[in-house]
Amino acid sequence: MQQPAGTKGFDRATWAVSLLTLGLVIAWLAVSGWLLLAALPAEDAQPLRALLVRVWESHGILLLVCGFTGLIGVVFAVRYIRLRYLTAISRLVEQLAMAVRAERLVTLPVEGGHSQKALARAANALLEERDTLRHQVQIVIEESTAQLATERNQLATLMAELKQSIVVCNAHGQVLLFNARARELLSGGELPLQVGRLVTQWVDLDLMRHAQGILSAQVARLAGQTATEFVWLTDRGTMLRVHMTAITTRDTTAAATPTVTGYVLMINDVSAEQALQSQREAWLYELTDFSRARLSSIKSAIDALQHLDISEAARKPLRAQIQADVGLFSEQLRKAGARAVADLIRPWPLQQMTAGDFLSVTARQIQSWLRVRVIVETAEEDLVLEVDSYSLMQALAHLSACLVDAFALRYLTLRIASIDGQANLDLVWTGHVMSTETAMSWELDPMVVESGHIAMSVRDVVTRHKAQLLFDRTSTRDESFFRWQLPLPNPTLAPTVTTPSAATASSAPPFHAAARPEFFDFDLFRATPATGVLADQSLASLTYTVFDTETTGLNPSQGDEIIQIGAVRIVGNKLRTSEVMEQLVNPKRSISKAGIAIHGITPDDVREAPAIGPVLQQFKIFAADSVLVAHNAAFDMRFLELKEVSTGTRFDQPVLDTLLLAAVALPEQPTHGLTALAQYLGVPVAERHHALSDALMTGEIFLKLLPLLAEQGITTLQQALDASKKTYYARLAY
Repeated sequence: MQQPAGTKGFDRATWAVSLLTLGLVIAWLAVSGWLLLAALPAEDAQPLRALLVRVWESHGILLLVCGFTGLIGVVFAVRYIRLRYLTAISRLVEQLAMAVRAERLVTLPVEGGHSQKALARAANALLEERDTLRHQVQIVIEESTAQLATERNQLATLMAELKQSIVVCNAHGQVLLFNARARELLSGGELPLQVGRLVTQWVDLDLMRHAQGILSAQVARLAGQTATEFVWLTDRGTMLRVHMTAITTRDTTAAATPTVTGYVLMINDVSAEQALQSQREAWLYELTDFSRARLSSIKSAIDALQHLDISEAARKPLRAQIQADVGLFSEQLRKAGARAVADLIRPWPLQQMTAGDFLSVTARQIQSWLRVRVIVETAEEDLVLEVDSYSLMQALAHLSACLVDAFALRYLTLRIASIDGQANLDLVWTGHVMSTETAMSWELDPMVVESGHIAMSVRDVVTRHKAQLLFDRTSTRDESFFRWQLPLPNPTLAPTVTTPSAATASSAPPFHAAARPEFFDFDLFRATPATGVLADQSLASLTYTVFDTETTGLNPSQGDEIIQIGAVRIVGNKLRTSEVMEQLVNPKRSISKAGIAIHGITPDDVREAPAIGPVLQQFKIFAADSVLVAHNAAFDMRFLELKEVSTGTRFDQPVLDTLLLAAVALPEQPTHGLTALAQYLGVPVAERHHALSDALMTGEIFLKLLPLLAEQGITTLQQALDASKKTYYARLAY
């Protein structure tokens, strides 16, 4: 990447001070001469004035040259004094601020005047003493956290060995923890499961929200049971069943109501079970169809035998037909019994939950979609249902939408009661009558829900629950209702889920990518995602993708191409060294020898690499929902902009430039190149001009610039963008 030159030179301030100084000297001379002439008698002043005029007329050019020479001298004198006494102390203050935040000992340069040098030596002595103390404290911390590290490793090992797929996320959906089995199960797409990203990138968003609503309702009523289940079909055709529980904490200083801080998702692949279930359903349909045909044949023969005028000769084949059909029917039943014993039929996975929780969540969903009032009536607070809550909620929402469209209803009622071992769930309305044929069509048509049409019908939901759906009317109360007759479960709710404590992760990972991937980060339990307008969000709360490119040359507008992209994510103010992207690109053109000497990438290295189109699409997925960060970002972004038309990939998220931010936070430093900043801030300088290494180093520098910017009152994204535009580097173009 091209690095701009430093900022040393004769800036506007130097020229302004020099001109002001020279102007004051000239003004002093002019005033002094005027006062001298005014004090002399007229006979003495007149020859002096004539002498000055003759000198100006004969030697005016020489006087101007002397004046200009004096100006240059003043400029150099002002610059020397400024650099030696003013800039040196400001630079020393900036360097001291950086050295304090560096993770390793950084020695300040001893420069400037005598006082500045003495101050620099004293500061270096303090930094050395602090480094010694910090090293001693670090030893104590490492010893005191050894047991914690052992327990964390045991947890990681346990999670890795579990056959169950487990994902833990915070209340906002950010992944905190997962095991290898979960990554294998969910990472079939372009993006692998990663800490810090939203779990809804792998789990269906609507189902997740529905489950969160159910758990919130359970927690709000202080239920011992805080668990729910749902099943969904992934884009890969895999059917997954999720058992989801809430992680809660209580604020002892406030009310006793617990707060949901996260969720535990235990995921199973039930594709094989559902495939087997489909086979069983097909077999049962075949058995039913065969039985219907045989029974119809037997019934026809029996009806014929009941005629009194039929002869004995005619009765004989009818009896033979009955005997044959009974034999076939018996054989089919024998096969069915054998198959039923060999292959136990399992029902669709259902979950147990209280009727009150289900009705409250369903009522909120219908009200938010249809803008109607839904009244909930629950006869028994402890009534437990065994349902697929999501599909049943969709069915009720579909029927509600049909009623609202047909009759413009303003309110509906949901009520439930248990009678003779079953739950009667009613969707009630008043004042409008409809035909049974209309109700039947609503039951058989594909359902329409808030997200659009789905292939499943209300009848399918009825079948899934082994229930019955009735349409009836009570004339005395002028009420009509759909009644779901749901079988009640025999077992009680599962035991209370124990809430795990929120462990605290250790310090940030080392600069280089870790040998093993990060499968957990409990610090994200305390993370608060950005809300509202992105530009007004705190810099510390945002998610970033720090990236760098290597190119065939430095002129993107003249045909140079990207040959490597490296990127790393920053989530929760931490550099995620396990969440990186590194990809070579075939530029489909030659690479100059000068470029090879810088980055070391040869034509042989990129010959089998993919073209820029799929690589940019991969990078766009990797950088989704984040702010882009780069050093001298104008250079890298120009390459991306020039590829928008040919690749169809556009990066429209905000971009922050560490070159510009460093010029804002450290204006007195002589240069703001990547290597210089790393040395200032105590960041190890890794392999330069390698895309991923430069991105990692840029990420470390960016995190160290944030507190320096905060000291200047720059705490939001918009403030950082506005401040960047005012720097000298912002005028660079490629």
